[in-house]
Amino acid sequence: MWWRLKIFYGISLWAIGFISIDCGLEADSSYLGDLTGLTYVPDGPYIDGGENQKVTTVYRNRWWGPDTRTLHTVRSFPSAKGQRNCYSLPTHIGSKYLVRLDFLYGNYDGMDNPSLKFNLTLGVKHWDTVSIDTTDGNDGYNVHEAVFVAWAS
Repeated sequence: MWWRLKIFYGISLWAIGFISIDCGLEADSSYLGDLTGLTYVPDGPYIDGGENQKVTTVYRNRWWGPDTRTLHTVRSFPSAKGQRNCYSLPTHIGSKYLVRLDFLYGNYDGMDNPSLKFNLTLGVKHWDTVSIDTTDGNDGYNVHEAVFVAWAS
């Protein structure tokens, strides 16, 4: 199983209260988004499992542009069938956060899976189910957003 996560949430390197994570980005890397001016950082400090992967050249070429760089890498969880993989993000109890996740399969594993499905949870609560259909004309690209109030820090 794999998943792609982009989080528009909490604290930025340049703006209080905002962080942009590029899942799969190599450690000690970061970059400034061309259109947004947001600094993207790797997800490694926020998760213990998974593997960094790159989408295939075909997908990188299709999803090329200043606003799609975050889709060129993914974090996959190949041995995690049935297991939860949790990101631990800094929060302040009672504060509101917007979480935005972008998913793109990108054939990173060379298996040409036409469809994938997995659940998202926020804390211990089921949030949504991600269904990726790579034959949908949009390569299965999905976006999920939620606003939540932090219950812990």
